[in-house]
Amino acid sequence: MSARDIIRLPGTGMYARRNFVTSWRAAGSPPLVSAGRLYLEQKRLFDGWRAGLPGFNPADDPDDETQRLAHVRFVAGDLANPARDAAACERAGLVRPYAYEPWHVELPGDPRRFNLVRSLPTSEKRRRGGGMTAQYYRRASDGKIGRFADGVKVFGTQEDYQHHRFAVTEFVKKNPHLKGSIAVPPLDADPKNFVNLSDHDWALQIAVHGGVY
Repeated sequence: MSARDIIRLPGTGMYARRNFVTSWRAAGSPPLVSAGRLYLEQKRLFDGWRAGLPGFNPADDPDDETQRLAHVRFVAGDLANPARDAAACERAGLVRPYAYEPWHVELPGDPRRFNLVRSLPTSEKRRRGGGMTAQYYRRASDGKIGRFADGVKVFGTQEDYQHHRFAVTEFVKKNPHLKGSIAVPPLDADPKNFVNLSDHDWALQIAVHGGVY
């Protein structure tokens, strides 16, 4: 077991290096919008921005390894509520290197001492069943819920989401061996069950996860 191991952040579908996860947990496991980002995800963001596609924002080129690329090295996370949680992260040993990105926290030191991550370890691929673990976010502007995994499903109404949640819950009940690999959708009655995303971050997550289907 190494501090450089890539592991899942407990309670999320995100991944980071063990030493980042340790500090994040010491900070109280604050909600994150993103953490480790595989090379191909970063490449998609960079190519979309370079091509001037709508919904893409400035992004670093993952083929230029002189850049810091902390997310692609799995040593960074973006806080959902930096005003509330940034101080706890700093007390836990994480740093905020960019004044213009107060939500971005990472391990101290030069992230380039870590390699770029192009795929998850085999053990994590098995856990994920070959796909991305689903995450559920709420768009702050209109309250719509989206399921973000290999592609994005946006639920048009509350009833649509409730039907989806019921179906997934029943499936997991009937297949208990899959309980650890399938994310049961959270109850929508409690807003605290979701990370709220701005329109900008919503569009960014859709780009990362391959678009709406």
